Amino acid sequence: MNIANRLSKVKPSATLAMSARAKALKASGKDVISLAAGEPDFDTPEYIKEAAREALNSGKTKYTPVSGTPALKEAISSFFSEIYGHSFETNQIMVCAGAKHALFNLCHALLEPGDEAVVISPYWVSYPDMIHLQNAETKIVESTAENNFIPDIQDIEKTLSSKTKLLFLNSPNNPTGTVYPTSFYQQLAVLLEQYPDCYIVSDDIYHGLIYDSDFRCLFHDAPSLRHRTLLINGVSKTYAMTGWRVGFLIGPADLVEAMSRIQGASTSGICSIAQAAAGAALLGSQAPVDEMHAHFAKRRDFIYSALNDLPGIAAVKPQGAFYIFPDFSHYLGKQYGNTLKLCEHFLEEGLVACVAGEGFGANGFIRMSFATSEKDIEEAVSRIQLLLKRVET
Repeated sequence: MNIANRLSKVKPSATLAMSARAKALKASGKDVISLAAGEPDFDTPEYIKEAAREALNSGKTKYTPVSGTPALKEAISSFFSEIYGHSFETNQIMVCAGAKHALFNLCHALLEPGDEAVVISPYWVSYPDMIHLQNAETKIVESTAENNFIPDIQDIEKTLSSKTKLLFLNSPNNPTGTVYPTSFYQQLAVLLEQYPDCYIVSDDIYHGLIYDSDFRCLFHDAPSLRHRTLLINGVSKTYAMTGWRVGFLIGPADLVEAMSRIQGASTSGICSIAQAAAGAALLGSQAPVDEMHAHFAKRRDFIYSALNDLPGIAAVKPQGAFYIFPDFSHYLGKQYGNTLKLCEHFLEEGLVACVAGEGFGANGFIRMSFATSEKDIEEAVSRIQLLLKRVET
């Protein structure tokens, strides 16, 4: 079969692949501890599930408008107008089957062959694949642990060109947990004024999981760029609703209209029950969210200390999300030449699942999720410590 050539560069998701391996081992009876999952370990709050049951019982089981139900779009407008400090019309909102789907639709709507999209490394694994699928080119800007994974503005400047159509920003960041400061956004805004054809993707899916400051993004700190800043968000991470598959984009009305045509030709409208639940999540009590946040903050502190106590390991303290991205390069050599092999060793010999940095554009690093109990984190780090004693450095 002649599969389309554009798929040749698209790799299976490293995060989903490792999570699947861990689940399969666990299902076979193995005592696997997974630090690979990109989802909260908490159940969806009860008031959200109740809203879904109510929608089901009241017969809200029909097709929905392609761009989202009026009720959910109103809820998004109300809630996120407060988050972003700016009012949004409902024709600026597009509801998709998760934030990933919103990003895919966005790339499909804006990128053409010959265009360039700039991605900051370490990056979420799916960005380059979405760009490749449009036959556009991914340009990488490196960031370093020494600078807390905040990219140098001069490095971004060297990467931008007249062909740059999109710049991806993700803060809090997956996989590093980095939160970009206002000073970074202000410098970036000055630079982007020189590239009026470049749109900025602000992937804010972890906006509700920040530990040491309030949420801010480029939209807050660069008002002159708001007309070309595309906000990606959703309910999956903050409300423990990953399986409900509800995400959205907020942007110019003409982009929303274009994305609606794409979605209308593919998935059509998103599940009516899930949209009712998402609206309840945004408009209901935020107390369960605060409780989950407190647990994540405590786990963040615990895993940061535990990993930095291991010999040869250095980890930047994450300021957001529920990931930490420690440097394991000390343990790479003839025995394990990359972190992919090291992670396979952790899983096969220690029954600890985590995700190799190669998938995020950063060999030598390993992403570990602290969306699990402190007890499991402590046991996982203990197992890794024992395994590292037998690794040649």
